[in-house]
Amino acid sequence: MSIRTSLKKVLPPISVTEQEALDAGDVWIESSIYQGKPDMQALRDIPQAKLSAEEQAFMDGPVTELLGMIDEYELSNEKHIPQHILDFLG
Repeated sequence: MSIRTSLKKVLPPISVTEQEALDAGDVWIESSIYQGKPDMQALRDIPQAKLSAEEQAFMDGPVTELLGMIDEYELSNEKHIPQHILDFLG
């Protein structure tokens, strides 16, 4: 009898998410990080992510406008988010 078969009898069933993670079978860069020997070249070889034109327009438009509306001092010293910011988000 295998160890896995023995353990299946005493361990709770694996969730769908856990099973998908196990089935993926690849730990990629995490393995080397957890071993204390991160593969920095593998990280450098990852192509830089690029935003689509629509995503960039969202960042340049509404997100920039929202950030311009926020007074960090006011926001950190109040108990509620100012109404004009909530209205904008709505």
